[in-house]
Amino acid sequence: MPNVEINVKDQDFAICRKVDISIDDTPKEIKVPIVAIENKTYLDKTMLEGVIATAEKLKSGNPYTRFVVVTENYDVDLKVDPIYSRIDQIYVLRKSKRKGELQDIDSNVVYRLFTETKKHIERPWSNIEEKMREEGVIL
Repeated sequence: MPNVEINVKDQDFAICRKVDISIDDTPKEIKVPIVAIENKTYLDKTMLEGVIATAEKLKSGNPYTRFVVVTENYDVDLKVDPIYSRIDQIYVLRKSKRKGELQDIDSNVVYRLFTETKKHIERPWSNIEEKMREEGVIL
């Protein structure tokens, strides 16, 4: 019989669904993340690489998880494009690149984080016909 291993990862913030499973007649409760948020005050290239690795691990276990990064400042070379990573979005609350460019937190960015998270939670997860008819997209 194959050995089943459950990986556990602490996340800064997550919206999860509790699921009861049984392995070798041993009941376990696991939390499956629907949305996982990594919070950073300041995001540089080294931290971005770590976050990309975390997103990869998390999504290999549950590809439906929406993985986002919320940071106040983004200090990664703008030639580095994280589009091909497993990160779904990076929200830069102060819309600034360097710590020294201190700007107020932009409420529009916070609102976009909220609305996109809400949309992900409420989407028709497996109903392909409904997604096709309502949104015109399948995935």
